[in-house]
Amino acid sequence: PLAVLRGEIEAIQDGVRKFKTERLVSLHAEVMHISRIVDDLKLINRAEAGDLSLSKIETDPIKLFRETLEQYKERLSKSEIKIDNSLPAQSVKVMIDPDRFRQVFINLLENVVRYVHSPGTVKVRSNIDQLSINFYLEDSGPGVSAEELPHLFDRFYRTDLSRNRETGGSGLGLAICKNLIEAHGSSIHAESIEPKGLRIVIKIDISDINLKSI
Repeated sequence: PLAVLRGEIEAIQDGVRKFKTERLVSLHAEVMHISRIVDDLKLINRAEAGDLSLSKIETDPIKLFRETLEQYKERLSKSEIKIDNSLPAQSVKVMIDPDRFRQVFINLLENVVRYVHSPGTVKVRSNIDQLSINFYLEDSGPGVSAEELPHLFDRFYRTDLSRNRETGGSGLGLAICKNLIEAHGSSIHAESIEPKGLRIVIKIDISDINLKSI
């Protein structure tokens, strides 16, 4: 984005491009894009340094994921991606930072909108045992190669299928998810699924939960 911003400004300075309102809008968009990257990097750095502030309160992560899915319902529909919501009819309260977990769910669904081929599907499910709450987000593909899979949560990593700058992100979304989840003492990883597709697994480790049907 810095190269794009510099190129636009220098082209105007050299008279190659006329200074127009639409150019200013484009430059502003690039500045905002850079600002988001800087903010994301600051968040990751704080998390890696163990300096990330978490406002933990008793929260139902299943309800939180259900609400986030509802927010993305229209965008997924426009992208011809069908939602298979198999989240359980239970209410479970654990001590987490709801804003941080909402950001994780948003980042995951944003990846679905950007990268899953349409028409496609995304399936969300969860199960609960004595040790953890487990979330599974599965999409219909195109999937990720075995070589790329271990790097999905690396900073700035983007697969070969997501190099297009118009549709691909900065490559920080999954890195943020990893750091936010691990800051809660929990884990996240990715798996390939047959015949093609990707499964993201979040495991929230728990010692005591308040569980009931809704």
